[in-house]
Amino acid sequence: MTKRISWQTWLMMFWPYGLIPTGFLMPQLSVEAALCCLGVWVLLTLIVCGLTVWYAFTKRENAPWQGRLIKLVHIPFYVMAFLLGMMTVAAPPMMIGLFLLDGLLMLTSSSYGIAASLRAWRNGTLHPLCAALLIAGHCIFVLDVVCSGILCKLCDD
Repeated sequence: MTKRISWQTWLMMFWPYGLIPTGFLMPQLSVEAALCCLGVWVLLTLIVCGLTVWYAFTKRENAPWQGRLIKLVHIPFYVMAFLLGMMTVAAPPMMIGLFLLDGLLMLTSSSYGIAASLRAWRNGTLHPLCAALLIAGHCIFVLDVVCSGILCKLCDD
């Protein structure tokens, strides 16, 4: 069976990388324009994240596989965010923003795994304790990628 990637998955995979050109534009803009751009970006991010959560909980095909794919494509973004955070240790507002952005991205990409864990538990494929551990693991940085791989292997078609 071939696995088809949905447009929501494509959008979620490459969405955070749109921040890179936006970050380069920010220094050339006035403070008001930069805040406006950031506000639009946050609003669009919330819409994309909402679409991702909706898709993960309503569609059934390839949820664990697509969640793992999103997480693997996001790894370079998280590495860049970590390096940026290391460079901005003296700027707490920047670090808080990076943490919130990374957490939001992690939880939305984890929605595929959480939905698949709940579905597998309801179908009897996963033991309730295993499903609970996988769901908890999807809410912790780095462990979410590991749990995504485990879930993909356990729920393999």
